[in-house]
Amino acid sequence: MKFIIKYNEKPVFDFEYLNLAQMMWTPSFRGEPLEISHTDNDSLNQGYYLALSWNKWLNDKRWRKSSFNSEYIMMNEIRKPEGTSLHLYVSTDHVEIPTVDQRALYRLIYKITSDFGALISDDEGVSWENPELFKSKHRLAMNLKMNLANKISLLEQDTLSQEKEEDRDDLIYII
Repeated sequence: MKFIIKYNEKPVFDFEYLNLAQMMWTPSFRGEPLEISHTDNDSLNQGYYLALSWNKWLNDKRWRKSSFNSEYIMMNEIRKPEGTSLHLYVSTDHVEIPTVDQRALYRLIYKITSDFGALISDDEGVSWENPELFKSKHRLAMNLKMNLANKISLLEQDTLSQEKEEDRDDLIYII
């Protein structure tokens, strides 16, 4: 899955990766702290790349043999040749992702866009929508309880495509 977020002005992010991940998934699962992985920076303010993943198999052993046991959600600034950026590219490892990760992805996008008055595109910048329209389209997944989202994901994991999301380094120059 992939989305582009467009800002009116460069935002200052005031959340660290762990707080952001806990907002996306949950602070704890079955009474244990959520097992989160992150790559690159501790916050988006430190640079232009941050990737977060819930290591599902560490909190729920039923995920051990699944190829979706750790789905990264990545955020990367789209830079123009002169180095400026008013866009953020958000993507996942796979084209189809489990419901529990969709829930996290949609919550992330809504949080960022509503906090900064940004717009969202799911078609590489052809069309744009505001945060409230985005929320209304994805409210069912966003409002699921974590346990239910996990149960649904465990049931659907064998039906999801293994197709990887294409790497779009060329987006640096298209917006």
